[in-house]
Amino acid sequence: MIGKVEGSFESYRRVLAKRDVRLLFGGLTISATGTYASRRSGC
Repeated sequence: MIGKVEGSFESYRRVLAKRDVRLLFGGLTISATGTYASRRSGC
């Protein structure tokens, strides 16, 4: 029983890690393009 719970927790953690990485890169991309756009417009 413990092994089964631990296995499902492991897969759950893997899914969360993938989602976190996507969010992190998404945020970096948005902030990078936002900074580039504001520099181009001269603000």
